[in-house]
Formats: sequence, structure tokens, C-alpha cells
Amino acid sequence: MQFTELFEIFYTKFRGEENPPDNTDPEWQIAVRNYNDALQRLSNYDDTKWDFLYQTNQNALTGDKNTVISQTSYACPSDMYEVGGIVKVGTVEYPVISPHLVQVQNSTTKYAYVLGNNQVGFTLNINPAPTSVETLDYTYYRTPVRLDALTEDGTSIIEGGDPAFYYNSMLAQRFLDSRNFPAYQIAKKDSETALQGMRLKNNSGSYFNSWTMPLSLPTRAALP
Repeated sequence: MQFTELFEIFYTKFRGEENPPDNTDPEWQIAVRNYNDALQRLSNYDDTKWDFLYQTNQNALTGDKNTVISQTSYACPSDMYEVGGIVKVGTVEYPVISPHLVQVQNSTTKYAYVLGNNQVGFTLNINPAPTSVETLDYTYYRTPVRLDALTEDGTSIIEGGDPAFYYNSMLAQRFLDSRNFPAYQIAKKDSETALQGMRLKNNSGSYFNSWTMPLSLPTRAALP
């Protein structure tokens, strides 16, 4: 869904008008900012890792895609939030370890580690240094794409999940701004319900690989 479609749903529910304004209207810019706030809520929701926010280095727009002979450090994609557990150099897999464990590795052990943070960016380091040019790939968890309120033209694709979460979050904030507290409470509840449904679906697996409870659970007698 493009942002312009999301805006049309939001504006119709907010104003009850058939024709929403274009992207030069202040209401459009406010909606973009409120959409970004919804993304922030999504990102911080109960430490959930959303399936639609996983990406690979080879498919990312930024980040080094190939190794360089004798070079051990490589730029990660600019939208990376957290690296996965395996880095593939060509067909060879390098396990990702915590930086503090580097000091106990020997020079011939294959491993990778990441330095930096999501504010300044990440650097991938691999050991030993490559002796040939190979593709560099790994799965990582990315940050949601925030929109620019001044330049957004409506063609950007919104993040995954239920659109009802986004437009109800946008509605809730606008109702709060206008001091319409009854409407705010309804929209806020609807957005949280949609978000809870998104998490349930996200954590339920696919129909061929569904989420299951652990085999061993504490008995009633073992509970405090």
C-alpha cells in the first residue's frame, strides 16, 4: 500500500470528507509525522522482531557487497539495526560472535563480529582476511523506513503489517491534538488491537511451520 492510499483512509475517517488534500497541505505533513510515530511504536513493541523487517545484505541498497583481498572490515547497510548469526563469504559461513569474545580467538579461526550502533552505523569485521574476492551476504534486522514530511509525494510503500494499525495511530494522535478525547480513546484502542493482532500473526509461523508450545511445561505442583 502506498502512503497516499493510507492517507486517504485516515483523512476520510478523520474529517469525513470525500476528497482528501494533496501533499502540499499541512494536514499531509502532520499525517506523515504521525505515521513515523506509529513506526516508532511498532519498533519498540514488546521487543517483537517483525518478519517484514528482515533483509539481506545483497538485497540492501547500501553496504559492501563483496570482499576485498586482505581487507577485514566492511560497511554494513545503513538501515541495519541488528546483525544475524551467520555471515557468508562466498560459500563459506562465518559465525557471528560478540566483540568481547574476539580476544580469545586465534588467528586462523573463522568468525565475524560487528562494531557500531544504529545511530552511527555498523562495521562488519571478518577473520581471517579473505584471500580472494567473494560475495558478502548475511541476514540482518533493519530499521523501519521513515518518511520525510517535506518531500513525501505519496508513492512510498508503507511498512508491512495491518494498515489499520497505522491509520488508527494517526487518527488517535490527531484526535488528541484536537482534544477529542472520546474519539482518541477509540482510535487508540483500535490501533493497539491491530498491533496485538500483528504480533500474534508474526509469532504464529506459517501454515507449514506453525509456532508450538515447549514440550516440557512446569506442572501445577511445581509452580510457586
